Amino acid sequence: MKNIMICLRTTTLCTITAISVAVLSCTDGSDEVVKEQPLGMYVSTSVTISVRNESGRDLLDPDLPNSFRKFKVYYLKDGAKQLYFDPMMSRSGGYSFDKYPFESAYHVRVLLDSPPWDAVNDNKWTTTYLEFEDGSTDTIRAQYTIKPGFVAIAKAFYNEALGWDLARDNGDLPTYVITK
Repeated sequence: MKNIMICLRTTTLCTITAISVAVLSCTDGSDEVVKEQPLGMYVSTSVTISVRNESGRDLLDPDLPNSFRKFKVYYLKDGAKQLYFDPMMSRSGGYSFDKYPFESAYHVRVLLDSPPWDAVNDNKWTTTYLEFEDGSTDTIRAQYTIKPGFVAIAKAFYNEALGWDLARDNGDLPTYVITK
């Protein structure tokens, strides 16, 4: 029994020492500041779009003829348009269709180009292109707010018109209703 008690005390001392070393290794060289390590991430990088014709018909309704069902999403990277495709994502093409139970219209949720998860520069702008089946292409420019553990759209422009502003819209989801 005495050997077990010595072993437990030694293990506890080793654990305390390891934790102390880990905490001290997080400093940036000065003894005053310990680097922040976010415990989680909040990432909000998509917009929701309803598409209607001039008479108000829902152009995303799959039960109606000539509705839009396929899109292509492109990101502007280093001055060139790059088609978004990620087979590991549930939205492999960069978009998904939704119909909320309390609404009659369908929506397409578009995953916008975003800064990398570890970006540190606030006010970063990205450009995303949404290509419709009829060949028309709309442009969505987004500005991001970036803080440790937080990346979110601050402003979004749809075809150069401000459509969503975090400060103005008080945190509501970025949503557009467009006419085609």
